[in-house]
Amino acid sequence: MKITMSSEMAIHAVWYMAVHCDDTPIQAPEIAEKLCVSSSYMVKILKKLAKEEILISKRGKNGGFRMGRPPAEISIADILVAIERDAIEYFCLHDSRNCPGPETCPIHDTIVRASKAALTVLQSTTLADLATQGWRAPAAECLSKLAGGMEA
Repeated sequence: MKITMSSEMAIHAVWYMAVHCDDTPIQAPEIAEKLCVSSSYMVKILKKLAKEEILISKRGKNGGFRMGRPPAEISIADILVAIERDAIEYFCLHDSRNCPGPETCPIHDTIVRASKAALTVLQSTTLADLATQGWRAPAAECLSKLAGGMEA
């Protein structure tokens, strides 16, 4: 399992929205500023989340993004799959190496068990769980990069 920067930013974005968004759309630049990333990067992430109906997008003057489902119905696994379909799956490389295969490999079994345990945690942790802890802004060094004009 590999959680990319895009996946992490998606989790943070939906977490931010679960805490701060009632039914009024939030625009991508607001979220991008809070997460210290470029607006264009955030728009790409939010569009993927909207495609999977985690968020709803609204175009126009009063447009933006809002929650597509209640936070209690959105798991971290849902977000990871929306951003990168393969993010939460383990793929054995035995076909590309000279390996006897998963049936006789103790490493394979160990990694599969660990992946299943991690997936259970990700599927059972919802945005409502995160929202109860409030939303925390990024570290001060991130904010200073943003102020200096550096974007992710």
